[in-house]
Amino acid sequence: MDDCMLAWFCLPCGSAISKSRADRTNCCYNLLCWSPCGSYNYVRNEYNIAGVCGDDMCYTTLCTPCMVKQALTESRLRGAARNTGSYDANVNDWDFSLFDCSCCELCHLCFCTPCAAHTIHQNLHEKQISCCFTFLCTNPLGWYGQVRNNYGIITDFPVCEDVCLPMVCFLCAMNRAKKQSEKKINRVANPESNNGEIVWGGAPKAPPRIPQM
Repeated sequence: MDDCMLAWFCLPCGSAISKSRADRTNCCYNLLCWSPCGSYNYVRNEYNIAGVCGDDMCYTTLCTPCMVKQALTESRLRGAARNTGSYDANVNDWDFSLFDCSCCELCHLCFCTPCAAHTIHQNLHEKQISCCFTFLCTNPLGWYGQVRNNYGIITDFPVCEDVCLPMVCFLCAMNRAKKQSEKKINRVANPESNNGEIVWGGAPKAPPRIPQM
């Protein structure tokens, strides 16, 4: 009954709560930076529920309260989607400075912001996401906070940093989030050993050739 009341009479709050239950992000951050359609899609992907982005957009158009009600019910029954690792741990540091930006990177973000947002979206879910969905149904201001939360990066003021920093310094915040997500993907994809230490990123080395006798 509570889920129905939220979905029909306070739709933005219901959408924010469903995403908070699924990925443990702050509810105020979700309310300010995530649309109902984007939150529904994120909840569905967090739980690995089969579906396509086109359907998510249609549900928003045809009956948004029903969509939010479904997300609220699923998140209430399933709880947090990830309970291990550094997710939401607030223990790791950023690998890049906020102002670690080149001119080319800033130009790319300035003239093709949706492309950068789409790259982050795909990296976080490690699956194919429609670029049209990212462009039409997600808020670029939300990706900085989502990257910080997903990788358990330290902050003393999560809502202030996740909401205000992208508003004040959007290009630098997006560039930092994009580079962080790309580095994490490379760490998973290409671990290498180097003198007993793990070195992440780069192409895997070919095995040494053994000369023929």
